[in-house]
Amino acid sequence: MQEQKRLVHRTRAEFYYTAGRLDKAAGYFAKSGLQFEDVTMRLLVDWKSAWEQHASSVGVSGASANSPMAGPSHKTGAATSGGSANAEALSLVWWKEVDAATPLRLYVLEILKALPAPMKSQKTMLAIWLVEIYLHQIAAAENYESLGLYNSPQTAPTLRRDEITSDFQRFLRDFSMHLDYPTVVSLITARNQRSLLLYFTRIMGDYHRVVSILITSQKYSEALSLLMDAQTEKIELFIYKIAPMLM
Repeated sequence: MQEQKRLVHRTRAEFYYTAGRLDKAAGYFAKSGLQFEDVTMRLLVDWKSAWEQHASSVGVSGASANSPMAGPSHKTGAATSGGSANAEALSLVWWKEVDAATPLRLYVLEILKALPAPMKSQKTMLAIWLVEIYLHQIAAAENYESLGLYNSPQTAPTLRRDEITSDFQRFLRDFSMHLDYPTVVSLITARNQRSLLLYFTRIMGDYHRVVSILITSQKYSEALSLLMDAQTEKIELFIYKIAPMLM
């Protein structure tokens, strides 16, 4: 019976995959019993291929050098240093980086949910990978929004930054038990996502880091309010250190 269900899921996955409905295919792939490495490789290849096809169609050269796997940070300078026409063409490099990563993210998330509780290391590895994918999509959407190109129906990605960010915050909250805290803090910091760092450290109860961020941002009232609501034993030593800054 189990094998029959997997066969049905596999058939549906291949149907949607062939039809180009990768988001739909991802959910069925997760239930198909196919090897994780094989499915992720197919979705990664599709991500890269979709990006290269779109880059080529709008006349952006050097697609392989600027592939999504390199990360948006490698392209930001190039897109902002030229004229407006050149900047617009180069910005289309991010078109598929926003949307095309979604099937991979959905597939990995479903696999994470399905893993048995004792497989803690595997769960953590998948969760960290999902953090990286989310951050990549957010950065790509920011690059796209910075040039105001969401207004073009021909090139606008389906997802916007606030939608991806909201989904990411929900993921951080729901799967915090599977995340390696220092690694996630490092990844978010490297992307210079201060608001996301504040959100994550807050839900993880890292009052020291949260208050430090708020003070650096000159949000003293919010920092004081947070300290008043926190458990005394968690902030007792720290509060003496930062008290002069809040006076």
